[in-house]
Amino acid sequence: MNTFWSRLRTTLEVCFLFGLFAGRVCLGQEPISDSPTSDSQSSAVEVMSQLQQPTPGFLVRVTADRVSRDYREGDDLTVQVVAERDAYVYVMYQQADGQIFQIFPNNKQPDNQLKARQVVQIPGKDDLFRWKIGPPFGREILKVIATERPLKMLQQPSMQSKRFNKVTLDQVKEVALELGTEQADPENDNEPQSATPVVWAEADFELTTYPANRELVASGGKRYGLYFGVSHHKFSAYEEALTGRNPDLASPHRDALELNTVLKDIGQFSDSRVFTNEQATRQNLEQAITQWLPGVSRPGDTVVIYYSGHGGQVPDDSGDEADQLDEFLVPHDFMGLAALAGMVKQAEAGSLPAEFTPYLLLGKQALDQAGSLEKAEEWLIRKTGVSDDLFGHWLQKLDGRQVVVILDICHSGGFATQEKDLKRKPIVKSNSFDFLDREAGRLKDLGQTGTVLLTASSTQEVSMVRFEGDLSVMTYYLLEALKQATGPLEISDVYEQCSQDVQSYFESDTVRQINSRRVAEGLEPVKGHHPQLYNYAGRPVYLKP
Repeated sequence: MNTFWSRLRTTLEVCFLFGLFAGRVCLGQEPISDSPTSDSQSSAVEVMSQLQQPTPGFLVRVTADRVSRDYREGDDLTVQVVAERDAYVYVMYQQADGQIFQIFPNNKQPDNQLKARQVVQIPGKDDLFRWKIGPPFGREILKVIATERPLKMLQQPSMQSKRFNKVTLDQVKEVALELGTEQADPENDNEPQSATPVVWAEADFELTTYPANRELVASGGKRYGLYFGVSHHKFSAYEEALTGRNPDLASPHRDALELNTVLKDIGQFSDSRVFTNEQATRQNLEQAITQWLPGVSRPGDTVVIYYSGHGGQVPDDSGDEADQLDEFLVPHDFMGLAALAGMVKQAEAGSLPAEFTPYLLLGKQALDQAGSLEKAEEWLIRKTGVSDDLFGHWLQKLDGRQVVVILDICHSGGFATQEKDLKRKPIVKSNSFDFLDREAGRLKDLGQTGTVLLTASSTQEVSMVRFEGDLSVMTYYLLEALKQATGPLEISDVYEQCSQDVQSYFESDTVRQINSRRVAEGLEPVKGHHPQLYNYAGRPVYLKP
């Protein structure tokens, strides 16, 4: 087996692709150059795009003073920043021409060591200086980085000697090295090296500026849908070969397809995307939430995100969970240790298809870095699943939108336990499963309101597929409520109707007869589950306008 791993190591390498960080704004009152984009500036923008923290230990938020994010020539611009924890905060501003400036800390606001949830305004409230929008015009980006210890590069006096402090390519690279998003050059002894990893978070804010004579883009009022349904899993055959249990489900792909069809018909949606089974990968979920939805929608629009499939739990790694467990979604390409062991067995027999070799290498990386099987499992879960912390961080890209998240998922302490198959007793590590509820509340605490969460079950319950085998229970009655409505339908009304119908289903003669047979066979009776609504929107949310 060692020879096999050695051969893999010499023929493969894992590459990580980063999204492009683009945009620009130019502010008046203090001149900012309008020079053409140089190669150095383009490279700086590319390195800036890699300053992404997919698993932040805490949340940070940057915003501006207009919900629409549209600014016309001559308008004032004010920025606000807040972090969940005590942190050193840095705000960088990227123009569309590729130039990057540090705007906080600055010569008038040098103290960037902020207390938890301390809101800082830039320029300060008592500052007579005002930022005025001026040319060049286009898409602009505000980028905030918050760290638990100061960054050497951005803390230098030269980086806060003015209100707008130019950031060069070399300086951006040094920041990337300090944060650990770029590998050090072994031949350059001057590059900063960190003895311990920096605990940090980041967020960005996109706005658009226009000349005085240009019409603004119409704001608000549009609706977009994103639907994921995972019935079949990429590595289910390997897991079944090892454990004798197949993790695949019956209905999630149909759940997603049917809900998209109904909401497209009655929900007045401008556009929607559906990902089922092989399409419902972790990468596609991330790209759809962090790139497609922010690209097609604007602040004031409504976004519906639906997910049906497996869920699981993993030990908390950021200290924000009372039960010390994070929850996670299980996309099509999720890989746990059982699936990895099945692939290793096939690889040893020389019959593993070439397309699975990179996943085998990923598993080897997990085992090498983790030091134990338990830690390797956690590592793989975070690499191939979608934790609630990560999902919440993705939702920051939709700040300003009204976001409706609908989850019809079951929780499974071990992915292979297949909790929706009630013939087996579920193995769970906790009595609660509150995917995204805590994270949505944290976003609200930082000022990102507008998120509504509808779940199929309470924290201590298992979501189920109807015994008829057609659709998941909650999704079936959610669809019925939508199709029967004769006028506008708020999500609170949908929740009330759906809750009643779900309860009636589990009290029906069909379920009573099934429970009688289960008790006779020595199995636990079906107890059912209860949909839950968590509303952080602060205003009416309509599934049917």
